[in-house]
Amino acid sequence: MIVVSACLIGIPCRYNGGHCRSSALVQHLRQTPFLALCPEVLGGLPIPRPPAEIVGGNGFDVLAGRARLINHQEQDVTDQFLQGAQRGLDLVRSLATSVCYLKSRSPSCGWSQPGDTNGVIGVWAALLVQAGYQVIPAEADGR
Repeated sequence: MIVVSACLIGIPCRYNGGHCRSSALVQHLRQTPFLALCPEVLGGLPIPRPPAEIVGGNGFDVLAGRARLINHQEQDVTDQFLQGAQRGLDLVRSLATSVCYLKSRSPSCGWSQPGDTNGVIGVWAALLVQAGYQVIPAEADGR
């Protein structure tokens, strides 16, 4: 079983009500059982919703209480991101999986490879890595 960010397979759960489908990933998953999740929705955030950014660090800093998530309406949505990340981790733990394909550059799912200066480390990605899961960043078509 593989876990994948729901927006990457075309589910319209992004902050703007859209998706960011990755045809290459969808093709890769055709012969593999997978579970699509959106931690922001699992945390109770609506679709659509104001975009949010990590302020004061990265996903690991949010988990440690040193950074917060603030949306573009200047509301603190840290608790919703943390709740969604934990619910997502709980679901991943219930599966026989070790690999998660997550949407790059996302405040929840983003994961940067060493040396990537433009990447984002999201809250859910950080929590999954802390728990020992492999996170593989994936891009939408055209990126």
